[in-house]
Amino acid sequence: MKVLFCGRPAYGHLHPLIPLAMAFQSRGDEVSFATGDKFVSRLEALGFAAYPVGRSILWAEEEAIRRHPGFEKLTGPDKAHLGAAMFSEMLPPETVDDLLPLIARINPHMVIYEQADFGAYLAASLAGIPAPIHSYGAPWPQFMTEKMVPNLRRLWQSHGVSDPPDDPMHGNIYLDISPPSLGDAAQLGLAHRIVLRPVPFAEPVGELPGWVEGNRDRPTVYMTLGTVVYERVDVFRAVAEGLGRLDVGALVAVGPDGDVGALGPLPPNVRAELFVPQDRLFPFVDVIVHHCGSGTMLGGLSNGIPQLAIPQGADQFLNAAALAGAGAGIPLMPDEITPDRVAAGVTRLLDEPTFKQQAQRIQSEIQAMPAPSEVAQLLAGLV
Repeated sequence: MKVLFCGRPAYGHLHPLIPLAMAFQSRGDEVSFATGDKFVSRLEALGFAAYPVGRSILWAEEEAIRRHPGFEKLTGPDKAHLGAAMFSEMLPPETVDDLLPLIARINPHMVIYEQADFGAYLAASLAGIPAPIHSYGAPWPQFMTEKMVPNLRRLWQSHGVSDPPDDPMHGNIYLDISPPSLGDAAQLGLAHRIVLRPVPFAEPVGELPGWVEGNRDRPTVYMTLGTVVYERVDVFRAVAEGLGRLDVGALVAVGPDGDVGALGPLPPNVRAELFVPQDRLFPFVDVIVHHCGSGTMLGGLSNGIPQLAIPQGADQFLNAAALAGAGAGIPLMPDEITPDRVAAGVTRLLDEPTFKQQAQRIQSEIQAMPAPSEVAQLLAGLV
């Protein structure tokens, strides 16, 4: 069986796909990826065939701002308007144009695409191939789908589909990795929804700093802003100062493209790294302070870790609200991120047992979800 995975070239968009891709690979299936050229070599290093398809998310952001004057001034949750334009107007046509000839050339039996790569659904449908959508968190909220569906339906019509699907956002099979407490897709009433356990993944490079495993006499706090907003040095500094006031060992990861030196002097109990393998780090962590990207949030919850959410953009505000609603975390909005509030929030997460208990409850939900190997077998039976 040939399976083609599609996703935009970003860690948070591709990494959630890899455990399922590896499950197909373990079955002996022929697995390949279609993504932006920046990630082709990374995927090849993991043993997958990989092909350059479509554009980057950064290109989509710049293009959306060029086409929609005023979008560059949007902040906080209002940036959802920018996100809707990026993922429903800018990226899908580019993906379709590149993906159609690739599908014709490699002839996959199934195309599995990540939650924001909508052009892959159209390309696979035009080729007559099943196209499961692989979520990376909770479903798109209604206020986003209302903006995006008209754009996507117009795209389908531009490719000769006179009667495009009423819901072009959820594929013909929905692979749902969101645990029930965080808002799974059951409420969407989809005809074909398959639950899939989220599995933390990090590229097999880098080592844990030696002090992490030895930090047994005090809590360990991990702080990251992911791989997109690493330039927010002001946020890193505010968090580091807040953590410096606590009796914890703190690890700050600035991202593979970040600059540790830009943080300046750090408190003695705070150490900074470019990159750490999160899947190997989480078992040693007591609290995570992070941007609330889906990958870090679900990876932390897979290990029962309470979290201080400091969302910066995209779906991070929705994730932070869901995390707080489930009782497993505390949100701080961008204008609330001060050393005092960071210190107070982390102290609560460490001292009040309900946060840990709720995180562990969601951990149990995740553990009860079908593993990637089970879902790969199920999907293979549909072809």
